[in-house]
Amino acid sequence: MNTYDVSRRTFLLASAGLAVTKLVRAKTAQPLTAGQVIDRIKANVGIPWRAQTVDNIIAGTAETPVKGIATTMMATLDVAQRAAAAGKNMIITHESTFFSHQDRTDNIQQDATYQYKLDFLNKNKMAVFHFHDHWHG
Repeated sequence: MNTYDVSRRTFLLASAGLAVTKLVRAKTAQPLTAGQVIDRIKANVGIPWRAQTVDNIIAGTAETPVKGIATTMMATLDVAQRAAAAGKNMIITHESTFFSHQDRTDNIQQDATYQYKLDFLNKNKMAVFHFHDHWHG
Protein backbone atom coordinates (compact mmCIF):
# COMPACT_ATOMS: atom_id res chain seq x y z
CA MET A 1 0.00 0.00 0.00
CA ASN A 2 1.31 3.43 -0.90
CA THR A 3 0.90 6.37 1.43
CA TYR A 4 1.39 9.98 0.50
CA ASP A 5 2.15 12.90 2.73
CA VAL A 6 -0.26 15.61 1.55
CA SER A 7 -0.56 18.99 3.21
CA ARG A 8 -3.94 20.43 4.07
CA ARG A 9 -3.34 23.22 1.53
CA THR A 10 -2.58 20.73 -1.27
CA PHE A 11 -5.65 18.70 -0.37
CA LEU A 12 -7.90 21.80 -0.38
CA LEU A 13 -6.49 23.04 -3.70
CA ALA A 14 -6.97 19.62 -5.29
CA SER A 15 -10.54 19.43 -3.93
CA ALA A 16 -11.34 22.91 -5.23
CA GLY A 17 -9.94 21.95 -8.63
CA LEU A 18 -12.15 18.87 -8.76
CA ALA A 19 -15.20 20.88 -7.73
CA VAL A 20 -14.57 23.50 -10.42
CA THR A 21 -14.06 20.78 -13.02
CA LYS A 22 -17.41 19.26 -12.06
CA LEU A 23 -19.14 22.67 -12.31
CA VAL A 24 -17.60 23.44 -15.69
CA ARG A 25 -18.58 20.02 -17.00
CA ALA A 26 -22.14 20.46 -15.69
CA LYS A 27 -22.49 23.87 -17.37
CA THR A 28 -21.27 22.59 -20.73
CA ALA A 29 -23.55 19.53 -20.75
CA GLN A 30 -26.55 19.79 -23.04
CA PRO A 31 -29.85 20.20 -21.18
CA LEU A 32 -32.45 17.50 -21.54
CA THR A 33 -35.27 18.22 -23.93
CA ALA A 34 -38.92 17.88 -22.96
CA GLY A 35 -39.06 14.77 -25.14
CA GLN A 36 -36.12 13.21 -23.29
CA VAL A 37 -37.78 13.93 -19.94
CA ILE A 38 -40.94 12.25 -21.19
CA ASP A 39 -38.93 9.28 -22.49
CA ARG A 40 -37.48 8.87 -18.99
CA ILE A 41 -40.96 8.97 -17.49
CA LYS A 42 -42.16 6.36 -20.01
CA ALA A 43 -39.19 4.11 -19.21
CA ASN A 44 -39.75 4.31 -15.46
CA VAL A 45 -43.51 4.61 -14.99
CA GLY A 46 -43.80 0.89 -14.32
CA ILE A 47 -46.55 0.05 -16.82
CA PRO A 48 -46.57 -0.27 -20.61
CA TRP A 49 -47.20 3.01 -22.42
CA ARG A 50 -50.61 3.03 -24.10
CA ALA A 51 -50.96 4.04 -27.74
CA GLN A 52 -54.22 5.93 -27.08
CA THR A 53 -53.73 8.35 -24.21
CA VAL A 54 -54.14 11.97 -23.16
CA ASP A 55 -50.56 11.86 -21.89
CA ASN A 56 -49.02 14.21 -24.43
CA ILE A 57 -47.20 17.49 -24.85
CA ILE A 58 -49.94 20.09 -24.82
CA ALA A 59 -47.83 23.23 -25.27
CA GLY A 60 -44.29 23.62 -26.53
CA THR A 61 -42.47 20.85 -28.35
CA ALA A 62 -40.46 17.73 -27.60
CA GLU A 63 -37.35 19.72 -28.64
CA THR A 64 -37.82 22.36 -25.92
CA PRO A 65 -34.59 22.47 -23.83
CA VAL A 66 -35.62 21.99 -20.19
CA LYS A 67 -34.22 24.45 -17.64
CA GLY A 68 -36.35 23.22 -14.75
CA ILE A 69 -39.49 21.19 -14.13
CA ALA A 70 -42.60 22.10 -12.14
CA THR A 71 -45.12 19.42 -11.24
CA THR A 72 -48.70 20.26 -10.44
CA MET A 73 -52.17 18.85 -10.20
CA MET A 74 -53.47 21.55 -12.55
CA ALA A 75 -51.46 23.80 -14.87
CA THR A 76 -53.34 27.01 -14.22
CA LEU A 77 -52.04 30.34 -15.49
CA ASP A 78 -50.90 31.12 -11.94
CA VAL A 79 -48.85 27.90 -11.81
CA ALA A 80 -47.30 28.68 -15.20
CA GLN A 81 -46.41 32.21 -14.06
CA ARG A 82 -44.83 30.96 -10.83
CA ALA A 83 -42.92 28.26 -12.71
CA ALA A 84 -41.57 30.82 -15.20
CA ALA A 85 -40.60 33.17 -12.35
CA ALA A 86 -38.67 30.29 -10.74
CA GLY A 87 -36.81 29.58 -14.00
CA LYS A 88 -38.73 26.40 -14.80
CA ASN A 89 -39.94 25.95 -18.35
CA MET A 90 -41.51 22.50 -18.26
CA ILE A 91 -44.72 21.75 -16.42
CA ILE A 92 -45.91 18.21 -15.80
CA THR A 93 -49.60 18.42 -14.97
CA HIS A 94 -52.06 15.75 -13.92
CA GLU A 95 -55.18 17.53 -15.14
CA SER A 96 -55.79 19.10 -18.52
CA THR A 97 -54.24 22.41 -19.46
CA PHE A 98 -56.99 23.83 -21.66
CA PHE A 99 -60.30 23.10 -19.96
CA SER A 100 -61.13 19.67 -21.37
CA HIS A 101 -59.89 16.21 -20.46
CA GLN A 102 -58.71 15.54 -24.01
CA ASP A 103 -57.06 19.01 -24.23
CA ARG A 104 -58.88 19.64 -27.50
CA THR A 105 -58.75 23.29 -28.39
CA ASP A 106 -60.49 23.43 -31.76
CA ASN A 107 -63.66 24.89 -30.24
CA ILE A 108 -61.88 27.52 -28.09
CA GLN A 109 -59.37 28.99 -30.55
CA GLN A 110 -61.02 32.42 -30.29
CA ASP A 111 -61.42 32.30 -26.49
CA ALA A 112 -59.49 35.17 -24.86
CA THR A 113 -58.54 33.13 -21.79
CA TYR A 114 -57.18 30.30 -23.92
CA GLN A 115 -55.24 32.72 -26.12
CA TYR A 116 -53.75 34.58 -23.13
CA LYS A 117 -52.55 31.38 -21.47
CA LEU A 118 -51.19 29.91 -24.72
CA ASP A 119 -49.39 33.19 -25.51
CA PHE A 120 -47.82 33.18 -22.04
CA LEU A 121 -46.59 29.60 -22.44
CA ASN A 122 -45.20 30.31 -25.91
CA LYS A 123 -43.56 33.60 -24.90
CA ASN A 124 -41.79 31.82 -22.02
CA LYS A 125 -40.82 28.84 -24.22
CA MET A 126 -42.59 26.44 -21.88
CA ALA A 127 -43.48 22.81 -22.53
CA VAL A 128 -46.53 21.36 -20.79
CA PHE A 129 -46.90 17.59 -20.46
CA HIS A 130 -50.36 16.29 -19.54
CA PHE A 131 -49.63 13.16 -17.48
CA HIS A 132 -52.95 11.65 -16.49
CA ASP A 133 -53.68 8.16 -17.85
CA HIS A 134 -50.41 6.52 -16.85
CA TRP A 135 -50.48 8.20 -13.45
CA HIS A 136 -53.51 6.10 -12.58
CA GLY A 137 -51.99 2.95 -14.05
